[in-house]
Amino acid sequence: LRVVELRQGAVVALQYLPGRDEVVVATRGGGVRLLDPGSGVPFRALATSSVEPRALACSFDGTRLALGLDNANIELWNTASWSRVATLRGHSAAVRCLAFSPDGSRLVSGSDDRTIRVWDVAVRRELATLHGHGYLVSAVMFSADGSRVISCSGDGTVRFWESNRDTHSGTDIRN
Repeated sequence: LRVVELRQGAVVALQYLPGRDEVVVATRGGGVRLLDPGSGVPFRALATSSVEPRALACSFDGTRLALGLDNANIELWNTASWSRVATLRGHSAAVRCLAFSPDGSRLVSGSDDRTIRVWDVAVRRELATLHGHGYLVSAVMFSADGSRVISCSGDGTVRFWESNRDTHSGTDIRN
């Protein structure tokens, strides 16, 4: 067991960067750091905005990183250069969760504003806003084939949204 004390605030999200031996960690008050998983040593700090991160997601090919922020925005990063390439705006409250589609072409985000948004990553625009949760959205994901977005919320529901480039509709399962 290796314990790494970042001393940068509470860790709010982490993910292994696919195809690279790096772990991305987001902390409250401390921004985003890359860690060497062998030693646990932080070796890079990203020059993120001054807004605290709440969520992060890496594309399956490891080329993109998305950061969900307290100010309702999403930052997209290129992991080859570690440069911020875009800021996505649309939510009205903190972005709590993110996930890339299996092919990396879309990003789904869930927010404290109770909405799910689907984004086209290449053109950096919103494809759909999905409404239905009665409380903040706590997790989102794509199905393995990318045909569905799945979301859950503190309202006690899991919603299954049909998702393609042209249409988005959903049903829910209650506890």
